[in-house]
Amino acid sequence: MKGGAGLRCHWVALVVSLIFSCSGGPLVATAEWAINARHAPPPCLLDALHRQRLFAIVEEHRHRRLLLLQAPAGFGKTVFLSQWHDRVRASGAMAAWVSLESSDASGDAFVAALTLALVHAELVAAEDIVLPSADHSPMAALDALSGQMQGVRRETWLIIDNWHMAQSGDALALLEPLLRRLPANWHVALASRTPPQLTLAAYRASGQIVEIGAGHLRFSDQEATDLLAEAGCPPGLLATILDATQGWPIAVKLASLGTEAFQRRDASKPSSIIDAIEGMGDYLDSEIFASLGGDVRSFLLEMSICQRFSRELAEHLRDAADAAHLLDMLKALRGLVDPIGQGSDWLSIHPLFAAFLETRRCTVDMERLRELHRRAADWFEGRGQLNDAIGHALQSGDQARSIRLVESANCLDICIRAGAPAVRSLLDKLPQDVIRERPRLRAAHAALNLKQGSIAEARSLMSELRQGLGQGESDRALERDVLILENLSLCFIDTSPSAEDIATYRRDLESAYVDEWWIDALRYNVYGRLEMRAGHLKEAHQALERAFEILKAGGSAHGCFFMSIHIAFCHLFHGKLSAAEDSVRLAETILDRDLDGEVLYACIAYSAKSLLAYERNELSEAGRLAQMALAGLERAEGCFEQYLVSVYVGASSAFALSGLDAALEIISRGRKLALFHGLHIMDRILVGMTAGFHARAGQWRSDAIARLDGPNMQDCGWLEADLSAPVHSLIALQEGRRDDARRIATATIRRSRAEGRIAIEIRAHLSMALICAEEGDMPAAQEALCRAVVLASQEALFQPFFEADDQLLRMLRELSKSAPSRMSPFAASFLSNLVLRMIATRKARDHGETLTAREREILAHLTDGMSRKEITSNKEIARALDLTENAVKFHLKNVFRKLDVNNRDMAAAVARLLGSNVPAPSAVEGPAAWPTHH
Repeated sequence: MKGGAGLRCHWVALVVSLIFSCSGGPLVATAEWAINARHAPPPCLLDALHRQRLFAIVEEHRHRRLLLLQAPAGFGKTVFLSQWHDRVRASGAMAAWVSLESSDASGDAFVAALTLALVHAELVAAEDIVLPSADHSPMAALDALSGQMQGVRRETWLIIDNWHMAQSGDALALLEPLLRRLPANWHVALASRTPPQLTLAAYRASGQIVEIGAGHLRFSDQEATDLLAEAGCPPGLLATILDATQGWPIAVKLASLGTEAFQRRDASKPSSIIDAIEGMGDYLDSEIFASLGGDVRSFLLEMSICQRFSRELAEHLRDAADAAHLLDMLKALRGLVDPIGQGSDWLSIHPLFAAFLETRRCTVDMERLRELHRRAADWFEGRGQLNDAIGHALQSGDQARSIRLVESANCLDICIRAGAPAVRSLLDKLPQDVIRERPRLRAAHAALNLKQGSIAEARSLMSELRQGLGQGESDRALERDVLILENLSLCFIDTSPSAEDIATYRRDLESAYVDEWWIDALRYNVYGRLEMRAGHLKEAHQALERAFEILKAGGSAHGCFFMSIHIAFCHLFHGKLSAAEDSVRLAETILDRDLDGEVLYACIAYSAKSLLAYERNELSEAGRLAQMALAGLERAEGCFEQYLVSVYVGASSAFALSGLDAALEIISRGRKLALFHGLHIMDRILVGMTAGFHARAGQWRSDAIARLDGPNMQDCGWLEADLSAPVHSLIALQEGRRDDARRIATATIRRSRAEGRIAIEIRAHLSMALICAEEGDMPAAQEALCRAVVLASQEALFQPFFEADDQLLRMLRELSKSAPSRMSPFAASFLSNLVLRMIATRKARDHGETLTAREREILAHLTDGMSRKEITSNKEIARALDLTENAVKFHLKNVFRKLDVNNRDMAAAVARLLGSNVPAPSAVEGPAAWPTHH
């Protein structure tokens, strides 16, 4: 620049005055005004969230000529450009900034605004500029400015904010020539609320444009969560706010300023979400809605009666042919009005914008709204989309039509074939008195109650329906519904059927002709579940596989998912972990591919996965899965086995990792669940489980043990017997009743072996081993232990051994010295691995927390080498950690001493078997908790 700072200010002030002369504004201005108002990023944005994800995208294509940010108001375009401005300058490049206004739409004002931006950034000399005038057209002035830009040799960015304010006038005719004449080292960043009327196709074809839209500018869930958490948002509200705002930056920011209104809002009224975010309604009104043309506003108000809309639907509703034009106008609102899926003709409105439009629909004539809803009901009914048709019929005021549509939907069938949510959405649209008056709707409501676990209410409704059939005229459709309900109800009880009950059901299954495939599948499902409840797992598996094949042929993804889970439980109760894992994997594939990863269904899969992880002694993972399963099952459909397994695994994992109190807390949740669903057998099992945890904790005088009924295996089902037998055996042994303990263990071995339940037989053999050891009969104890090891080796069932006390480890170590010659190589290898795991667990429990950060680093490198089947020498560790070899030797000695091992291989093996409890070498930063297994 020529001259000093004072001269520069003089020239800036002069140019500002000239610009205002060109635009018809005042002739007096100051350099300070120019700096703060238009030619520097707004200072209030300096503390905004830094978008590293977006920076990475732009940096990757930084060499391109044009950076275009296009999105509606509130998506953070100015924020990002201001951060990019600072980032560019920090990298050594040059940058000029201009915020346009509506007065800049004229050619004179636009060129003058650009000129002042470059003068302010000291990219051109103020005394050399040429402004538009009577002697110089805007294009001539732009040519002169382009010539001066040629003298800047460094990378330079011209950042133009609010382009939508100016593109309606002559400025548009000047922007494209400017882009063509830019030197190679110059780039333009353009932010606009509306699509710029440029030949973007040419820039795309030549690879000269980076486009950032609303999809890029949205906050990710993590970004929004971090911002809300930093503002003190209660964790319980996070999901609600994320769902409402959907990453719209202005909405997230406003929501973070105060969450009290969210807690008070009426969730049944979608429009209440606008009031829950202070200032949101005013922002939508002034910055979004008011900027639209009157025809677009009317179009949005009318189409917002639908959750989604398309051109065809819009033309039908409005009985007009202008839908294509109006939909094209909505492209400027991408981010607030978006396509549903790639290449889709359907659009949906952002939840906040939809709520705002709902508050504004009062401006539409009421009769016009009713007519729109009537036409929408016609359109959706004609396409078999009854859920939408019913909702619009109700909104049109035609309740009779709504009732007819719900009844014609055959809700009971939908409930079984597609799940409870589909039926709930239909029945929720009707008044309760209407449902009570119509028997078939009551039948659907009974099925819904069964699916939701309200067993008592469902039985009451079924009883009313059965009585009604006996009193009135024959109703074949209702008789069919009641028959289906009675079959379905058998899946949601916890009592064990008698042999006569099962035989009767099987005869009916084989003799009855059913002409509806899904009812046939339901009956095989019920039969399989009855056999499972009776402990006949082989027969249960066969029936459930048959149900799966029928459902697969019928295309019922919902049914196939549930059958896969039931089959997985059959395998798990058998102790066949590999087969169970295959079934769970199939269920998860169906869930992701066909059921959109429905969260509540995922929780049902977690219940099976938790038992799978538990039996493999992966306790942290098992506990996590069980907790997620419980959280979902407490508010969704499930069945006895899923409830019980989730509580059993959750409590058992918590006991091993955190102690008695943590286990009892989960038991308490399970008992509440059992009480709510009327599952009295499950509650009785959990009472026995409580006593078992007290016994394993050594609290022999606990009331839980005192209240435990004596063992009576004749009066309980197999699952209750299997879970309670080890508890009764342990208590009998503690009380000196060895004969009772032996009798219980012997009966359990005989029963579980006959029915093929490996995991329970293993636990019974371990009980027998401890009984024999207590009696001093070590050969018999070793024999029982050997049988348990051989059985467990088939499926790597580690967990039963970890449930016993430390005496079992001593016995296993002795067995590992003498028994391998009498075992298969596979079983001997399992025994060796088991002993090593148990030693590792005990050492980690007793010594792991004493390791220093440096010792953990060294141990992590040992483990890393072992996982790669390589030897990690002291020299390699020293080089990796910038230590001397003597220092590594010193730390290794301490590791050996603290872990009570005598060589590096044993130390690495202990760490490897603990899995995630030792961080990877690159991840070690400092001391961390060392969880223990038990």
